[in-house]
Amino acid sequence: MYDNRIYCTVNFSEVTTQMVSECIETSIDTLRHSIPGSGSDRVILKWDDNVIPSVIHAPSYYGPLDHTGILDLIVSGSDGSTWQEPEE
Repeated sequence: MYDNRIYCTVNFSEVTTQMVSECIETSIDTLRHSIPGSGSDRVILKWDDNVIPSVIHAPSYYGPLDHTGILDLIVSGSDGSTWQEPEE
C-alpha cells in the first residue's frame, strides 16, 4: 500500500508552501506535528518515490524513511522529537 511512499521530518519553521505542494499534503495547516513542548516543532512530509521535493534541502531534514521507518521514528523519537502514537 505504501511501498513507493517516502517520508521525512523537518522543522516546521522551514516548511514552505512549495514544499507542501510537492508532497502528498493538502495544506500547511494539516501537517502532522510533534507534540508541543517536546523540543523543536517538527512535521512529517511524505511523497511518492518518483518525486524529489525541495524539502530534502531543508537544514533540519531527517530522512528519507520508508513507511516502516517513519512508524519506528514516531515511536522511538530518533529525530529528537516526541510524537503521538501512530493510528492503526
